[in-house]
Amino acid sequence: MEYYERPDLAAFEAAAKQRNLDKQSGLYVDRSGDTITSPLVDVSPGEVVKAIRHTAKVVQMHLIEDHTRQQDAPDLATIDSVEHLHWAVMPYSDPELFADFLARFSKEGGSA
Repeated sequence: MEYYERPDLAAFEAAAKQRNLDKQSGLYVDRSGDTITSPLVDVSPGEVVKAIRHTAKVVQMHLIEDHTRQQDAPDLATIDSVEHLHWAVMPYSDPELFADFLARFSKEGGSA
């Protein structure tokens, strides 16, 4: 019987709560009874920033790899442009470079 097939509201709520607890266990938290621990508890803000920057750089490399792969396409119309994704990730991967671009773009009247 699925959690949503319970005969009454109380049984449904109890089953739904247990299902949520089961899903939480091992995902981002470790649950043992009412005790919750997480590897994220001891992460400093600096480590979070470093992890975000690293992740954004990995995303950029995948975008570049995909663009390189598509260059061999026999029909150029089938190539997907991901330039907008590069711009979306740049503030996180290279915040200094992005800030410099914005400053130059603004100073030069919108043409970098």
